Amino acid sequence: MKVLYIIPEEYNGKRWGGVTSYTVTTAKKLSHYGHAVSILTPGKSDEKFVQSGVTFYKIKVIPPKSVSYKIVSKVFGRLFPNVMARICWAINIKDFIKKHTPAWDIIEAPEWGSSTALLSRSTQSKIITRLHRSWYQYTADNLLPTTLEVLLIDLIEHWCLINSHGITSPTKFMLNTYKKLNWVLRKRKILIRLIPYGIELPKKVVGKKKTMHKNFILTVGRVEIGKGSLVLVKAFSKIAKSYPHIKLLFIGEDTKMYLNKKWQSTTGFIKKTLIKKGLDGKVIFLKRKVRDRLAAYYSGCLFYVAPSRGHENPSICIIEAMAHRKTVVGANTGGIPEVVIHKENGLLFEPDNVIDLSRKLALMIGKKDFRQACEAKINIESSDINKTAKKTVNFYVFLSNKNNSY
Repeated sequence: MKVLYIIPEEYNGKRWGGVTSYTVTTAKKLSHYGHAVSILTPGKSDEKFVQSGVTFYKIKVIPPKSVSYKIVSKVFGRLFPNVMARICWAINIKDFIKKHTPAWDIIEAPEWGSSTALLSRSTQSKIITRLHRSWYQYTADNLLPTTLEVLLIDLIEHWCLINSHGITSPTKFMLNTYKKLNWVLRKRKILIRLIPYGIELPKKVVGKKKTMHKNFILTVGRVEIGKGSLVLVKAFSKIAKSYPHIKLLFIGEDTKMYLNKKWQSTTGFIKKTLIKKGLDGKVIFLKRKVRDRLAAYYSGCLFYVAPSRGHENPSICIIEAMAHRKTVVGANTGGIPEVVIHKENGLLFEPDNVIDLSRKLALMIGKKDFRQACEAKINIESSDINKTAKKTVNFYVFLSNKNNSY
């Protein structure tokens, strides 16, 4: 089986996050099973290298030289820069695939659906799109303005889904969130499979006795409204004086948020708020860490918090935290409840509810016996990358043997 993954973020670049890391892990696992796997990402220059059996291609994304593109770009470039960026990326991908045809049996886009915008009818490879939070959903979750450009990007993403040969989803939630689209997918007989995220399970897990006296709560990911960063800080502020020995640790990059009709740093806004409340030393912000370095923070934290709002799939970080025997306080939204079971391996709170979250944080901090009981019930065997990789391969083989035509 020859497989190509297309990722719109540069390999190990600034925004190389959990989903893309999961994709690389899966690719390396498939290569270990004997499949020929490649990954395509943008780069500062064209480059090719092999790592752990996986061939990486970096391509310099350049505007097409065609007259039609130049005209469209000149007319719409200023109005819809993000749309044009996605179209430019899609054209560069098409040109890359054309040079390498027929190199791959399967081409999958784990991130932007628009990565496959021009491939469904221009290659013999089977095209797969992984369901994720759409750009429209992302802007809504982050309380960003819904512009015409946002709607156009959403339209492109839906068009790519309809023109795929197969679709995978990491959660039941994400399958159900596209209810209107599902009817079209079934009508076109597009194959859909539920394949949860997986990780390399750590060989050694810190024992329970060593985790009971740590003094920080951990959350990993972009600092933004959609990740629930503001809600978490507000909830923590309500209990900080009751638990003076506990700190809140953020690990992740800062983002811009649109608040009070202006763009501003989310981290900067939070820090100003904390200073006013006299809590600036209680909340710590660290820059994004590579996944290998995160293990120490998972092992060292008291417990993990996933306060996301809206349509997000469960973060890979939730699974990684659980792999280190850390219980999770998570928002009862998106795909999080499919991983965090209330009062079993963690606690769920009502999204955006500061009071509810503050109570759940206090319960998890104050009740050691309860926290220990939750840790004891953590079971992430289903998230073993070996199992998810095998499900992935089985779907690829089935799709490759099925004669889909449009």
